Amino acid sequence: MTQAPNDPTYVLHADLVHRLAPVPAGEIVSELLHHDDHVKVTLFGCADGQQLSEQIASRSFILQVLAGEVRLKLDGQVAVAGAGSWMRMAPGPHDPITAVGEAILLLTLLKD
Repeated sequence: MTQAPNDPTYVLHADLVHRLAPVPAGEIVSELLHHDDHVKVTLFGCADGQQLSEQIASRSFILQVLAGEVRLKLDGQVAVAGAGSWMRMAPGPHDPITAVGEAILLLTLLKD
């Protein structure tokens, strides 16, 4: 994490795609990038077939696929989201998000 000297008004994270790569086989790695009163931002690196487990999200969240692909259900339909994809999800139950090959994801939890 790089922060401007004497200027706490921004935080810069460079090269997120390569920050956690390569992801060890069979693992999920993560790094908390930012947490304040409004958002919590976590970077995930998922090996092929690994899942961000089904959960009941207590708040809205944004999922961005930075590299690779993931398979997930959107309104009951299976979808594959590749690099550059962006999704906003409402609070409530969600099916697992599965990496198709190695995937790098940015998860932003919103404080509604």
